[in-house]
Amino acid sequence: MKHDPIIAWPIRLAVLAGAILIAWTPARAETPSLSAAQVVAKNVAARGGLAAWQRVHTLAFVGKIDAGKTHPEPAGTIDNPVPPLTKRRVAEAALRGTTPAPTSTVIALPYRIEMKRPRKVRIELEFAGKTAVQTYDGTAGWTLRPYLGHTSPEPFSAAELKVAADQQDLDGLLIDSASKGSTVAMEGIDPVEGHRAYKLKVTLRNGDVRRVWVDASTFLDIKVDGRRPVGARYRTMVTMLGDYRSVDGVMIPFLMETTGEGLKGSEKIVVEKATVNADLPDSRFTKPQPAGAG
Repeated sequence: MKHDPIIAWPIRLAVLAGAILIAWTPARAETPSLSAAQVVAKNVAARGGLAAWQRVHTLAFVGKIDAGKTHPEPAGTIDNPVPPLTKRRVAEAALRGTTPAPTSTVIALPYRIEMKRPRKVRIELEFAGKTAVQTYDGTAGWTLRPYLGHTSPEPFSAAELKVAADQQDLDGLLIDSASKGSTVAMEGIDPVEGHRAYKLKVTLRNGDVRRVWVDASTFLDIKVDGRRPVGARYRTMVTMLGDYRSVDGVMIPFLMETTGEGLKGSEKIVVEKATVNADLPDSRFTKPQPAGAG
């Protein structure tokens, strides 16, 4: 996944949480000093090893996205001056990578994410008996939103295209980072939600900078940050990763929670099933066709 798991990618189905910082001094004192290269090596081993990930050509996920909440009262009352969040607004927010203002009842929408090297992504989001689709073939991308009455696929905006082009491959930021043209530097030790974590600065081939926090006990990445377009501006986002499970020899997070500036609330992706090396032809990532076409 990852959809940058941030899975960092224009549709940005992703997730809630927020890091709760604890005292800096004890965490620093208890954690052995390691170089960036040592932490990366331990992270790659903890994720299943380089050889295992090199055998992964596709990933497929199904689950639910908690994309927003509905309000129990009608809009316009004294007690509820904010318009209620309809499922249509929630679905639109999920596809655009924004989160509507939270109210009371969580809406969980079924999704399917498919990823294929190099950087091909397809996301399907079920809503009101219809399926919204977004695809990226490695060069161009499209969005099909039938629940809005859009019967033809729309091309990515320039901002969405840049985010998709800058997206890391399906194995993330640290695995095989050198061959991807990335450099990794140690920035110290941070406490993240009660965990001691090594903070790594990752500079991508294009000069963009990401940060990854690696748990000092498990050596799994538990937090990543990055930037993505929200409205007319690029915003900093933070994604927490958790509930790692082994799938065909590689470790995959089954929970991703994202918060960030410009988001009125947060986003959460729960993975219910992950499949390694599913048969995904390249045609899955080309321009989507309306239901019944062809």
